[in-house]
Amino acid sequence: MSENTETFEMPELKPVYSCPDGSTFETKAEAQEYMRRPIVLKALNELTENNEDLSQWLLDQKSVLQDAFSTGTIKRVTKSERKAFGKEMDSLLEMAEKNGVKVPFVREHHSDIVEGFKYPTAKRMDSDEKMAAIKNTILGVSEGNEEVVDWVIANKDAVFTAYDAGKPKRQVSKAAEEGLRKYREQQAKLKAQKEAEAAAAAETEAAE
Repeated sequence: MSENTETFEMPELKPVYSCPDGSTFETKAEAQEYMRRPIVLKALNELTENNEDLSQWLLDQKSVLQDAFSTGTIKRVTKSERKAFGKEMDSLLEMAEKNGVKVPFVREHHSDIVEGFKYPTAKRMDSDEKMAAIKNTILGVSEGNEEVVDWVIANKDAVFTAYDAGKPKRQVSKAAEEGLRKYREQQAKLKAQKEAEAAAAAETEAAE
């Protein structure tokens, strides 16, 4: 009689964030972003005068449009992106080792890789080059609709404001407000003092 040497591996438990409709996400930020979608869509409908197709397209292409208008600028890695990158690195390492692939260098330095990750340096562009790149990107996701391209560029600020709909506004503490008030008062006094000194010096020079 042969012995069954097959071993059972306990599935890995991962924390998730659940939304009221049953959708789940690995990060709180992703869950909040998903739950804001109806609020953002409403804001977009107000902007497009209830053009539902355009509003839905703007919502679906949010990340593409945000990246398009960031063309030519240095993109910084956010905390949530770095956290997600770390989780993906852990998953890749686990998968590699389960399949007998040895990656000792990556295993040893994976924390440094995650913490040190930066987006590639953006190519410097003048305003015309940047606008051309933006237009080409939007053309690519709008099936070449130049009318949509012109509308998005003309209404960029309003579109991005709609994208932020539903985000909690950060409350400025009273201490911070008081500190800002004192700083402005100090700067105003310094400015007045410099102007008075400059005026006095001009009068002395004229008298001589």
